[in-house]
Amino acid sequence: MIGEVFIFGTSHSLQCGKPEGRPGVSRMEAEIRRIIAKFGIRRIAEEMSCDGLRESGTHETVCQRLAGEDLPVQFVDLDRAERTKLAISDSQIVGFVLGLLHSGNEGEEARVREALTDQLCHEVRERVCVARVLTGYEWPVLYVCGADHAVPVRRLLAGIGVRARIVHRDFDPDE
Repeated sequence: MIGEVFIFGTSHSLQCGKPEGRPGVSRMEAEIRRIIAKFGIRRIAEEMSCDGLRESGTHETVCQRLAGEDLPVQFVDLDRAERTKLAISDSQIVGFVLGLLHSGNEGEEARVREALTDQLCHEVRERVCVARVLTGYEWPVLYVCGADHAVPVRRLLAGIGVRARIVHRDFDPDE
């Protein structure tokens, strides 16, 4: 039976932070512990891939560090190879944008690239992440994602009848 998904939006740098390396990570850890206890979380799904973890310069996320053996952590984002196969890798989009824009206006090229990335890549990735969250057996789930994805993922889940609640749209440890 599918239960509820609790969505925790944050920055990826905070998601992958090391307690000694970034202020506020210990407050994030405390907040995640609180949410796990309050809502009886049985699985954590993260908008993360092994590639993303390597690119962050760390070997584990905050959630992986907290989870222990009794709480599975599932990475649900597309990795680099999957993005390439789906033609939604950054290099493919950059090539497309550069093919469209010959104005020499770097600001305009950056704006168009960002719009295409948001529209094309994010929507595909969000749907893949939701599908992967739904493959798990442990419910309820804490879904940790970039702040930009919190609202669209909640809408996607609600649109298919899954109860979803945003516990933090953009967690800020200083608030």
